[in-house]
Amino acid sequence: PAVQDEMVGLCKSLGACFRDLTRDDWHQLVGSAQHRFVPPQQFVCVQGEVETCGYVITGGHVSLEYHDGGPDGVVFERMSRDLTNGKHFGEVAMHGARARAFSAEATTDGVDLL
Repeated sequence: PAVQDEMVGLCKSLGACFRDLTRDDWHQLVGSAQHRFVPPQQFVCVQGEVETCGYVITGGHVSLEYHDGGPDGVVFERMSRDLTNGKHFGEVAMHGARARAFSAEATTDGVDLL
């Protein structure tokens, strides 16, 4: 119940991202929310892995990195962005299994996620 209450509050604060959910979708989303703690310098998700969930940050920071590499593993392009409390990422995978477009790594003291 506490996780579900927190999820409801976060979804309402994120507004636009969840605006078009049906009542059934809303109940399914809130009912499936799970807390997860990821220690510092550990990956939440890795670019290329296939998943079906999105994340909302409830504490800490996450660094998102996109690598565009060649066949020999050389990185041609690297983009990085830091996210913190109340921000969300990975929501595209909630619409069906998709390969992650980026890697997300917990920074600072780790990160709490829903």
